Amino acid sequence: VCVCVFEMVVEFQIPTDIDGLYATDAGVFSVATDVDVRKISDYTLNEMIKECQIAFIDGTEISENSVFDLLFSVAKNFSSLSATIKYKGFHCLMTGFQLFMGALGSSIDGIAPGTSDGLLMQNCSKMYAYLINVIATKEEADAAKATKHLITAKKSKQKKGSRSEFDWNEGREQALSFLLNFLRMDVARLWPMSCAEEPFVNLISRFVYLALENPEVTKNKDTMEQLTAVLGIMNQKYNHSLACSTSIVHLLPHFEHLSLPMAAMLQQFVQKYNCSNVVDDVLREIGRMDSSDFVKDQSGARYFAAFLTNLGQRIPDTVLPSLSVLLPHLDGEAYPIRNGILRMCGSILQNTLRSNVSDNMKKGREELLAIVEERLIDCSAYVRKTALQVWQNLSSSRSIPLTSLNGIVASCCVRLEDKSSLVRKQAIVFLTTILTNNPYGDKLDLEAFELLYKNAEEKLTALFGDNEQQQETLSVEEEEQQQ
Repeated sequence: VCVCVFEMVVEFQIPTDIDGLYATDAGVFSVATDVDVRKISDYTLNEMIKECQIAFIDGTEISENSVFDLLFSVAKNFSSLSATIKYKGFHCLMTGFQLFMGALGSSIDGIAPGTSDGLLMQNCSKMYAYLINVIATKEEADAAKATKHLITAKKSKQKKGSRSEFDWNEGREQALSFLLNFLRMDVARLWPMSCAEEPFVNLISRFVYLALENPEVTKNKDTMEQLTAVLGIMNQKYNHSLACSTSIVHLLPHFEHLSLPMAAMLQQFVQKYNCSNVVDDVLREIGRMDSSDFVKDQSGARYFAAFLTNLGQRIPDTVLPSLSVLLPHLDGEAYPIRNGILRMCGSILQNTLRSNVSDNMKKGREELLAIVEERLIDCSAYVRKTALQVWQNLSSSRSIPLTSLNGIVASCCVRLEDKSSLVRKQAIVFLTTILTNNPYGDKLDLEAFELLYKNAEEKLTALFGDNEQQQETLSVEEEEQQQ
């Protein structure tokens, strides 16, 4: 009994590398038996996993070396195992995790941090999160390979519905579903001050960010909802906001497919989880970046520009207070970033600052209008074209103040003589749009203009008539002189 109690209170420290669990320091949980599952037959290993699964009663058995050591060895060598053993091992881990969540949910209100029960529940939480992270790291690395995508797709079709084969797409969804329910229990209460340790939070977040690196994952609506919910709750309850914004800024320039999903994810953070500070932090991080970095990495600049454009379209009210931190990049050399900021300005003008604004906001609107107008003479033809597109969109939505309309139209008309055909064509499109959406169109008196037209026509006819008489007079005089 004494040994059992001792094992329950031994702290599990999340290792920095996978071999860190082989330490033998007293008072720290470590792997007692290093089981090399690669040298064990599938039949024998399957029986060992069955015994491990039978041992689960309330899920806390994961803290015992007889259970943890085997599951750790399975997770550590997951990539080299057969599909059947992968399925059995992962299913055993999820079974224990599900039982543990049930036990934790019924007792968490009565558990005090620092007690033996609190330490046991804390250890089990970290152990399950750690083992899931080890498996996810290996599987996501394999799934990220282009050849692996094709193989996985074929296998998924051939073996769909089989309960003896492992499909990480299904495993990912199950793991995310369990982690989501787990985080909703507010397990941070197991730590002092209800503040979960950073390595524990990073275990779960790392799983999410690795999954986002896979383009196929971002195409799955259900999986993206799970990933968004996990990060949203972690930002809301587990102090992950700053680390989340840093990770997003790190991922964006490396993965083209993340520009739109990340913007949609931030929208959910704001609207569903009340975490607008993540948006502020992301924009601040982008604003702090050296403009020369965007020149060196043109692809990354395009990805950031697409992200800024989409973010401005989705949550213009939220990005407005932080827009000023991006404006210095308008003086940078990377034209894609200037384009992205211009489109964001256009979205703000078209939505947030369109009408019924205070005097202070009117001043801000005038400043944004001046910024967009200034880009009509940008050194890059692509930026000048984008500026005209922004004016076209503002004209279509009738978001241009009437007091500024004449000056803007005049500035855009100058672009009809631009040296770039792209800009000239866009200027024509803008003028066509401004005529179609003439703000004075419903106030014009047709009869008055018809009268003006008639008078002008009469004057023109009279001018032509006088001209003909003069021509006849000159002809007569010439004939008389010749005679």
